[in-house]
Amino acid sequence: MGRLPIILKLRHSIVQRIAEEMKKHHPGKEHSEYVRVGFIAVNSHMGVFHTMLFDETQTYTKEEIATELKTLLNAYFQKRASQ
Repeated sequence: MGRLPIILKLRHSIVQRIAEEMKKHHPGKEHSEYVRVGFIAVNSHMGVFHTMLFDETQTYTKEEIATELKTLLNAYFQKRASQ
């Protein structure tokens, strides 16, 4: 539990990096919108990761989860980039 500040700082830096990349490749939106997209992307992954850690009944392989998360994020990023 003492690592929470470190984890949150890491999440924040990843969100900022995603925002920077989105702005670079899809300019024209407010910075806060890019940050919001990054926040959703990072935390959608974290929800799955946390569930995998604590739910021993799940039987998905890491490869299956990776494929699904890639599909999820690709669709999300494509949709947000086109808006």
